[in-house]
Amino acid sequence: MKRVDVIDLPESEDLVLLRRQAQELMRSFPVDYWREKDRDREFPREYFEAAARQGFFGITVPEEYGGLGMGMEAACAVMNEVARQGGGLPAGDIMMRELVFGGLAISGFGTKEAKEKYLPALVEGKALMAIGHTEPNAGVNTFAIETKAVRKDGGFVVRGQKVWITLGHLADLVLLIAGPHLQILLSRRPTDSPSCCSRRKITTSGPSRYAGCPCDP
Repeated sequence: MKRVDVIDLPESEDLVLLRRQAQELMRSFPVDYWREKDRDREFPREYFEAAARQGFFGITVPEEYGGLGMGMEAACAVMNEVARQGGGLPAGDIMMRELVFGGLAISGFGTKEAKEKYLPALVEGKALMAIGHTEPNAGVNTFAIETKAVRKDGGFVVRGQKVWITLGHLADLVLLIAGPHLQILLSRRPTDSPSCCSRRKITTSGPSRYAGCPCDP
């Protein structure tokens, strides 16, 4: 087998500082905190609110909307650090959905109106994100998804089915992946509507508030 050399590139001062701030954040949330949340099947609300107060959710949001204007490298550094400090999958996943599904996706692909409305809320911890991607037949194969979004009356009519929407039962915003041209939509439709059902709590490697929420848009 051919040997592959790994190059360990030094991080910038900004990334080193972000890691130190993440370490400081996690001192308030030791391993026992995550074990308790897992046992009680609770969303780690205290962690979410503390991360928002300390500005972590603004890392990938442009400065004009109250963020730091940093990119994926910064997001990855923070996700890695909170997980490494004992938060594991749950702590890193929450950062991922706010920094990537939220900050990067909305600032990169959102309309001016969407950016003005949702990015400041994201920074303040008022917009918990979920992503509607997985489907019963396509799984996570984006090019095989069957859900369609058609423009109508200034909005979209969405028809299809999504499953395993992590935090779909709690999210304020859902980043919805739909065809026919791989459109990315934001949905604020309440997830307690009749078309969003089977909110089952499942035991996983992280707190079981990561529930599967099959939804028929």
